[in-house]
Amino acid sequence: MPVSQESRDILALISRSPDRGEGWRTVSPILWEELIVPFPDKELLELDESNHKVRLSTKGVIVAEYL
Repeated sequence: MPVSQESRDILALISRSPDRGEGWRTVSPILWEELIVPFPDKELLELDESNHKVRLSTKGVIVAEYL
């Protein structure tokens, strides 16, 4: 599965954001709507929609390591 440059950039942003525990990163409401909701490779992320938190899935961690 090819990963677009935009998806790579978002994965890198998530990876370098502060860990809020168990790999979760907090996302502002604006970035949630602009970046996370339309993110095309949903299998690479785990979402906590009610708290606007995101973390890399097992597949996402593997992909992020190789980017």
